Amino acid sequence: MHCAAVVFLQVLLPWCYAESLPARLPPVIDQQTVAASLLQETNSWENSPWYPLPAPADWSEIWDWRLLPNRLIYRPYLAGVYQPRMAAVFNVDEDSQWKWDLSIGGRVGLVRYGSGNQVIPQGWQLDVEGAAFPRLANPGQILEATDYRFGVPLSYGYDRYQMQIAYEHISSHLGDEWAKKHGIINNRINYSRDALVWGHGYLPTDSWRIYGQVGYGFYADVAEPWHFEFGVEYSQLAPTGFQGVPFFATNCQLRQENNYGGYVAIQTGWQWTGNQSGRRVRLGVQYFNGQHEKLQFYEYSEQKVGAGLWYDF
Repeated sequence: MHCAAVVFLQVLLPWCYAESLPARLPPVIDQQTVAASLLQETNSWENSPWYPLPAPADWSEIWDWRLLPNRLIYRPYLAGVYQPRMAAVFNVDEDSQWKWDLSIGGRVGLVRYGSGNQVIPQGWQLDVEGAAFPRLANPGQILEATDYRFGVPLSYGYDRYQMQIAYEHISSHLGDEWAKKHGIINNRINYSRDALVWGHGYLPTDSWRIYGQVGYGFYADVAEPWHFEFGVEYSQLAPTGFQGVPFFATNCQLRQENNYGGYVAIQTGWQWTGNQSGRRVRLGVQYFNGQHEKLQFYEYSEQKVGAGLWYDF
């Protein structure tokens, strides 16, 4: 009888209650096992065809398709006088004549394959841009000339390097009232240029940018094929709040039709950067010296200083 009770307790009783017993706890994984697993993932990424790009876990966000992104990867040059933006600059030239230079246009993103980083976005992005650049003599009175620009840039950004390849059209048209006043209504020039542009930029910090670009005009009337442009900027990309921050920018353009002469533009002042869009409003002063800003008068030179308001995309 004693032996039968022992068999029942050791064999039959556990079998009867097996289904009612709680499930076993998962095995404990020690730190060495976890480290080995992470090392295996790292090795597998380094052996993938995408290496040496950083593993997705190192990106601020995974690259993906993004429609109508807010920020631009390759931003228009702040001191570039032919860059698409909204702006008004009141100038006085070396002859003490007042000039009112306007910019009416902008540049927007159409589609991006890349990160959603809101400060320095990464990836590939297709943009479209366009602007008109009229000049009024004695503000509000006579339209001297208007330059027009249209372009389709494809930009790329990785870490602190940025690049763009773009189609760009620019043309210049003389103002009718100004031409009649000076008796040259039939003597306007047909300055026009369609070009491929290749630009590069580098950000040593989040606020500094160094850039340069070369453009080749595959169609040019009056203009010549080769143009070069370069400059340096200091401008905070992160949101500034209502207090704003200072900015500084230079831009230089050299043109083949002027025997590789050109102009230099220098700007400084105060700026405000938006929270979501990254767009900037700047208030400051500008100095311009060199070949005439309006391409209708590209053979002449001018020197001017003024105060401006710029809205950058």
